[in-house]
Parts: sequence; structure tokens; C-alpha cells
Amino acid sequence: MQQKTLKSGVIIEGAGLHSGKKSRVMISPAETDFGIRFAVDGRQIPATYDNVYDTRLCTCLGSEQAGVSTIEHVMFALRAHGITNALIETDSREMPICDGSAKVWFDAIQPAIQDKPAKVLEILQPVMVQSGDSWAKFEPYDQALFDVTVDYGRAIRKQSASVDMRDMEKLARIASARTFCLWNWVLMMKLTGRARGGNFGNAIIVGPFGKVLNRGGLKFEDEFAAHKLLDAIGDMHMAGYLIKGRYEGHKAGHGRNIELLRAVFSNSDNYRIAIS
Repeated sequence: MQQKTLKSGVIIEGAGLHSGKKSRVMISPAETDFGIRFAVDGRQIPATYDNVYDTRLCTCLGSEQAGVSTIEHVMFALRAHGITNALIETDSREMPICDGSAKVWFDAIQPAIQDKPAKVLEILQPVMVQSGDSWAKFEPYDQALFDVTVDYGRAIRKQSASVDMRDMEKLARIASARTFCLWNWVLMMKLTGRARGGNFGNAIIVGPFGKVLNRGGLKFEDEFAAHKLLDAIGDMHMAGYLIKGRYEGHKAGHGRNIELLRAVFSNSDNYRIAIS
């Protein structure tokens, strides 16, 4: 497996989900061993778990004073295409939400193979983090496999989704899964100054007893689980390496995902870095 970058630059424009502010993002090719970095306010920030400062409702990189938020969708698109080197420049503190999915990012990116092997994070033993009935874990596996389960009681019944990272057709479907929230979450987010850019065009809104309030309903039956799968893949790409192992998340959000990466790297017996 070789390192990859983009064939050419990509520009995406739109408003942020939480800030409501318009932004312009350029993703550019980068040399081998560059990694994935976000450039904001004249500073380059490596897209790695140890640079995450907040995981409430989205994944935030850098710091509250100089950082960028809602990066998980673009990170999913980069991982889906196996991109290991890219520079993401933005004139705002939040990535555009587009239609609430990663489809715009996924469709725009065209990978280019580079002349140096990629480094892979191999999971050597089970690693798990848990809080109540929310947990996430890695297990050794000879490929990259992701499984998630969501369960919000009567609002959103138990639902699961999985993908082998070699399955580009399924990854394209997952890329189109939209972010979602319960109706009562909207009120809470508005009170705390979030979701200023949220609307029925960029999020699935779920009313009482699981009724989807968006015109047209869901794109597919397991869209809720598929979006959580999208988030997990994007978050795990912040390991700084492609990952060989099986990820499993149960009612796990961004916080649990980043906690899992920290747990993996906390013990060198958990992993090894290999040349693919």
C-alpha cells in the first residue's frame, strides 16, 4: 500500500453547522510524509488525536483560540480514498456542513498514488473504552473493518452498520448519510449558541416517537447508523496512520472515539507501526 495525496486541488464552500458562518476550504496535494494538516489563522495543525480539544457535537482541532471544528466529514472522505498527505486551508473556524453528509467531499476528491509506502497502525491486542452503555474498542484484524450500533430508545431504535474499508461502493453510500439530531436537542443547541447554521437541508431532524420530520424521510433505512459509521471512520483517521484492525462502537460519539485512540497509544503493547 502506497502513500496517497490528491491529483489536484479541491475547493468547497458553504456555511458551518454550528457557527452558521460561510467558509471557503481548499484541499491541496502534499508531499510524502506530510500527513494531513489543517491551515487556519496562519497556523498549520496536524490532524491527529492529540490535537483534539473538544468533541461535543463535533470534532474540534487545535484550540478554542486558534482551531477548526466539524472536521469529521472531510476526514472520512480522505480516509475513504486512502489519502495520507493533504493540506486543508480554511478562512473560517468551521468546515462547511454542505448537505449534512460527506458526499460533497467524497465526490470531489481524486486520489493520486505516491512513490513511498504508507505506514500502518496495526492493532495487536483488544483495547476498549467505556462509559455506562457507551463503548468503543479495537481488536486485531488483518484488514480495516468498522462496525457501529446506535440506540436512542423509542426515538431511534437500535440500528447497526458496518464496512470493510476496501469496499468503495459501500463507502460511497455511507458518504451520503446525513448527520441527525432529536428535536429536543435542537432547543438545547440553540440555547448554547450552536446549530446556528442547521436546517432541514443539512440535518435529519427526528421528532417524538421516531418520526423523521424532513420532507422525503431517510435516504435509506440505516442512515442513522451509517452516519455514525462515517463519523467513526473520520475520527479514527486522526490516528495519523492508516489502521489495520477492527473497530466496534456501541452508542459511541466523537468523545469516545478520541478516547479510544488515546487508549491505544497509551501502551506500546497495543500496537505497532509497520510499513504496508
